[in-house]
Amino acid sequence: MVYHVNDMREYIKKHRKVLVILVEIGIVLIALLVVVILSTRNDKVVVKRENLSQPSTGETTAENPGQWKKAVFAEYSKDGATVHTRSLVNPALLAQAEEELPGEIGNLVYLNGAYFYLTTLGELGDWHKLVLRKNGNEQILWQTDSETVIRQFVLSPSGNKLVSLELTETYYLKQATVKIVTYDFTGSAPLRKVIYMREPSDQNIHYPIAWSKDETEVWVDTINPATGELGRGFGMINFEGNYQEILPADSYTTTPVLSPDGTRLAYVSSQNLDLIQIYDLITTASRTLTANLLDVNNILWSSTGQKLAIGGRNSVNKQAEIRVLETESGIQQAEISGFRFPLAWTDENGLIVAISSDLEYVLGGYQLNYSSIPGRGVYYYNLSNKTLTKIISDKTVQVISMQ
Repeated sequence: MVYHVNDMREYIKKHRKVLVILVEIGIVLIALLVVVILSTRNDKVVVKRENLSQPSTGETTAENPGQWKKAVFAEYSKDGATVHTRSLVNPALLAQAEEELPGEIGNLVYLNGAYFYLTTLGELGDWHKLVLRKNGNEQILWQTDSETVIRQFVLSPSGNKLVSLELTETYYLKQATVKIVTYDFTGSAPLRKVIYMREPSDQNIHYPIAWSKDETEVWVDTINPATGELGRGFGMINFEGNYQEILPADSYTTTPVLSPDGTRLAYVSSQNLDLIQIYDLITTASRTLTANLLDVNNILWSSTGQKLAIGGRNSVNKQAEIRVLETESGIQQAEISGFRFPLAWTDENGLIVAISSDLEYVLGGYQLNYSSIPGRGVYYYNLSNKTLTKIISDKTVQVISMQ
């Protein structure tokens, strides 16, 4: 045994250089194998919130063309709303309040230096006044009586038109008189027109979701007033009150979301919560994207329409997740665990996301526009380097503008 050990020592001493080279080659090969394995995995970020307590810098760069540099947030309280601006180049930087908006406020929209919002006659959460505020001056566009409330409104992309939902204040929707009202701001004074009215009955209720691209029609979803069921038909109403159904009842489970160019609808299939349908309004063709065991309840188009941010809960581990899919191929580009609500795209490579949300805070119980929901625990996610940066963690805020 001693003989063999001595021989081995002599062999190692004689061929030491060769053995060192072989060991080094083995280490390099193992490192290359690890790189290959990691590059083939799906991109996934698991949120460890304790590691995100300090904002990092340099997540976006001013050199990126078309990059939004700032996000404008509205922070709500019982006394009003405070508007803040955060730098996306350095989310640690918080500008001073742009403006203090007094009173109980809901459904705040900001466009071209003007704020549109709902406020009350004194009753918490019952919106009676539609208000325009610009340069510190407040103009009441419409005020209902105490028996009628404004549930929500949608501003057109140009800002020249607005559509609102009004109903008589009653516990049972089937006993309410419901109106869809448009406002035209192109003249010297706002022009108000009722384009749809449903008297108290069991008839389904249409409510406005979005404007058509040419701003001549309004996209509406439908609710059963007796049961409160959504998804009873999706279509368009023109200014004469004529309704055209595009998607029939029971074909979708979330309110369809219109693409930025107005040519496609994205919605969760009624067949399965992890199937997303992309419906082409021009060809009427439909494609299916698979979210792979994610029960989806939030969909947000990117500004080019090339990507979808979808939020929901993993049907296996029940954890909140946001995923990013390419709309043409369905390829998953990112997965953000611990977050459920995509609030806004900054560009094609950046998302503002939230851990949680108070869906009833702004719209009084009807969550109709997922792109304007308020969120708590708000972070910026960079798709290029898969990093998360804290923006606002301790307040409930709504993204109202990108600059």
